[in-house]
Amino acid sequence: MKNEEVNSVEVIKTLESGSLEDKITLIQQLVFEQVPDAIVKKIAEFIDQEDKGLRNAASIFLASNLNPSIASYVIKYVSSLDISIRNLAGEILIRNGSRALPTLINFLKSSNDNDDIKFVVDVLGLIGDSSAGDNIILKLKSSDNENVQLACIEALGNLHFENALDIIIQFYELHELFRPTIMEALGNIGTKRSLDFILSKFSSAEILEKYSMIESLGKIGDEETFFFLLAELNEANGPGVWPVLEAIYNLKQRFDFDIPFDERMKKSILNTIFDADIKYRKIAAYLVTIFDDPEIVLACLTIYGTDDEIDEIIKPKFELNTTLILSKINLLLEKLPPNLGQLLSLIDELVKSNADFKDQLSGVDVQKLVQSISNLISHSNENIRTTSVDLLFTICPETALLFLDEMMNDENIWNRLKLMDYLEYLDHPSVIEALIRLSADPEEMINERAKDLLIQRHISEQQ
Repeated sequence: MKNEEVNSVEVIKTLESGSLEDKITLIQQLVFEQVPDAIVKKIAEFIDQEDKGLRNAASIFLASNLNPSIASYVIKYVSSLDISIRNLAGEILIRNGSRALPTLINFLKSSNDNDDIKFVVDVLGLIGDSSAGDNIILKLKSSDNENVQLACIEALGNLHFENALDIIIQFYELHELFRPTIMEALGNIGTKRSLDFILSKFSSAEILEKYSMIESLGKIGDEETFFFLLAELNEANGPGVWPVLEAIYNLKQRFDFDIPFDERMKKSILNTIFDADIKYRKIAAYLVTIFDDPEIVLACLTIYGTDDEIDEIIKPKFELNTTLILSKINLLLEKLPPNLGQLLSLIDELVKSNADFKDQLSGVDVQKLVQSISNLISHSNENIRTTSVDLLFTICPETALLFLDEMMNDENIWNRLKLMDYLEYLDHPSVIEALIRLSADPEEMINERAKDLLIQRHISEQQ
């Protein structure tokens, strides 16, 4: 015990008067150690220090150490006028989890500042410990501040606190502007009563409220809800389609329901692919993998390369439809879309993984594909030029040779050097002419390589 006291004295001495580097090193060493409250208190004082290194070291310690008193030394910073300090304190309290509850609840009872109360309620909701539910209900009942009330409703939803259903439903009738938040909270609580209440209010709800209702139905709905949403899809338009489609997909995942594929479903998926944000496009991508419709598979080409997760979802579908993709992708290439580079890379993968792909395409389709690629060999982007040239020599070397002038004039020396890898094994008069020109290239690497290839061909001809 005496040694521990001596150690505590030495630690506090370093934290008070040591160099900045010594303080940071010491705090890092203490992160997973059992330390007395006096040391915790001293480290907590560094939360609002200007030096970022010291502040970061202190915040990592306070977020990771298991001392149960950490929250009591951090809580004062939720009242900081510096938003970054305030948010840092919130992150530490959330990381402390249930250990922080007594301190947070005491603060909730004693504070009179509505901004601070809302902040603490938000933190309690993010911690997610339902034992805070009764105290949040008390604050909801006693506060007349709308921001605090909304925070309490949202937090009670995050806690899945069933005992809050009565008061949350009461607020539905009292505050029209609260309704979207209330519907989201009811969905998070997730009881049959929540579901029935949402459905009972659906037909009379405003558009914004319906978004929250539909999202909640996707979380807590049943088979009856599934068919209700399918019917709702017939009524939805524009962006209103997207959350309905997401809710239908979520229920399909939960209960393994079969989603009927009809013209309305097809239009909804296409609408989502073309116009929705990433969140909903991911749902559409998953649905594409379920159905075998050429139009929606081709539509996915327009979003390929925009998001890694979407690419991972739809790539296998492309691979299963190689012939379809290669026969139609020229129409998209001609439009020079933003994802042009990704589309060329996709073609490259499909072509090189299917040796007999040309046997599966009509001659006209091959010609159209080659033409659309050849239009790109002078593109301003050097990577697009590189891939285009590679594809031309892979798909139709005869056509590629028609564009040797453009290839030899490529401003990128590596592209000109790569060109000779293609020419090395081709037997055509234009190849010799090209190598002779390249042997005079101002770049030594290129002219030397071209001269070597000419010598090799001369030796071969002599033999």
